[in-house]
Amino acid sequence: MVSQVIKNMSAKVLEALNGSPKSFLAAYPEGAVLVDPDGVVLETNKKGAPLAALIADQKPDQLHDLIRQAHGGQGANLGGVVVEDETQLNVTAVPVQDGDAILLLTHDQTFERNMLSALVDSRARYKDLVDVSSDFAWELGPDGTFVFISPGGALDYAPDDIIGQSPDKFGLESADPKDPSPFIATETTSDIDVRMLLASGEQARLKVSAIPLFDEFGEWRGSRGVCRDFTEDSRRKVALDEARIREKLLRHLVGIIRDEVEPLKTLTGSIDYIVHASSFEGCKIYTRDEYDKRGEYFVLAAKCGDENAMPPDAEIFPKIEKIDGTTPVAGEGWSGLLATTGYRQHVNGAICVWRGDAATDWSPDELALIDTVSDQLGIAIERVMHHERILRLSRTDELTGLLNRRAFLEEELPRRMERLQHSGGTAALLYVDLDNFKLVNDVHGHHRGDEALIALARFLEKHSRPGDAVARFGGDEFAMWLDGMDRESAEKRAHTMIEDSAIFRIYSGDEKQPLGLSIGVSMYNSDSEESLDYFLNRADDAMYEVKRRGKGGFAFAD
Repeated sequence: MVSQVIKNMSAKVLEALNGSPKSFLAAYPEGAVLVDPDGVVLETNKKGAPLAALIADQKPDQLHDLIRQAHGGQGANLGGVVVEDETQLNVTAVPVQDGDAILLLTHDQTFERNMLSALVDSRARYKDLVDVSSDFAWELGPDGTFVFISPGGALDYAPDDIIGQSPDKFGLESADPKDPSPFIATETTSDIDVRMLLASGEQARLKVSAIPLFDEFGEWRGSRGVCRDFTEDSRRKVALDEARIREKLLRHLVGIIRDEVEPLKTLTGSIDYIVHASSFEGCKIYTRDEYDKRGEYFVLAAKCGDENAMPPDAEIFPKIEKIDGTTPVAGEGWSGLLATTGYRQHVNGAICVWRGDAATDWSPDELALIDTVSDQLGIAIERVMHHERILRLSRTDELTGLLNRRAFLEEELPRRMERLQHSGGTAALLYVDLDNFKLVNDVHGHHRGDEALIALARFLEKHSRPGDAVARFGGDEFAMWLDGMDRESAEKRAHTMIEDSAIFRIYSGDEKQPLGLSIGVSMYNSDSEESLDYFLNRADDAMYEVKRRGKGGFAFAD
């Protein structure tokens, strides 16, 4: 094989080699060795010394084959000759002096071979990383369509389904409208947030980094880059943020429930915070009506939001006992979430939040929020109900459920009289006492007497109006405060009560001394400066006047 080196040498260079090989050898920048046809080293420069040593040691055999080949009049090459320090040489044998000598010229290939090996390894490494990466690499051609996609595909598509398609075909949109599409950007971009559609139609969030490609004239001819799918990371971050919001809201609610002295304010404070810290337009809290005999009804305890947009209570009440957990509910022009609240496995109320439209796309976080809130509100509602029980016991008569003497005389009458003094007007106070009540207990027993007292309590409630106050003073003595009542109206009311009192005869202990009513009436005028005690004594005196006259009637106090 004719050496490529000899082919590239000019006639003058060959002439110089033949004429003065030793001079050429000294001037040659790399290793050079002059040998005779038998392989005996005649001359060498400094860089050729390692090769000369190999030749002198008769190894490798390929070197001597190379010398013999050159002696035949042809130049020859031998690559991959390793000398003492693992240096790899390419050796070219050139016959000189009419074949009487052979000039061996070396070229150090170590760097090139190492670089080539490193390049091959590097390409293989990057190819492997691209192949196994959960993200994908891509390249766009001059027409803006994909010309390369990682072997694993992208967006749950196979590479062949993407090649030749535009990124816009996959629902490309930037998270920030101000960001240009990184796929066609003319500048290097990094971590641009975009959204694209998966094969399933679900939206994925990607971070795109890209490098534009230009031709020799500076014209854009495509781009290449990588996409990192951070959909799950984004979902986890959103879930974590929502959990933190729930935790903050829950911590605040617990603080309200723990620190608020007045139990009812725990409910009003709680729903205010729930509405203001969320996307809800309003909130209502209901408590069970403990004083309904069957305990099946609920009453509104607190509310917050636009009055006109609130769901009607009549639509909410029937749903409370039917739901299990937080449940979407809807009506005309509104949609909401309803959840029961409880304490010790007993439903004691409910919470309802709503929006002012009929949409029902409640997020899992909103459902979880109301679940969490309802658990805490159950404790708060129990506090309110417990407070109301204590308050009711302290203000009411245990047997009849009416106001007791203390609540009536120390709270109700002073407050109502003060209000009349500011607003003007009149009111009537009726003292009511059962006639011949002792005979009921003596003849029929105290159980029958209690039935008579309870019947009288319901009788007085029937003959009163919302806003009036009815109380039992003790024994068989009762009182009624009738707001805004003038003398004529009070007289009609007392007359009607006496006529209707015949119903109490069934409880009588003696037919000749039937159970009936005696009523004393005292009128209150806001212009009067009389004391409360004097006002009460007038009604009491009037009632006893009826007793002295024979019972079973009414009288007005002077």
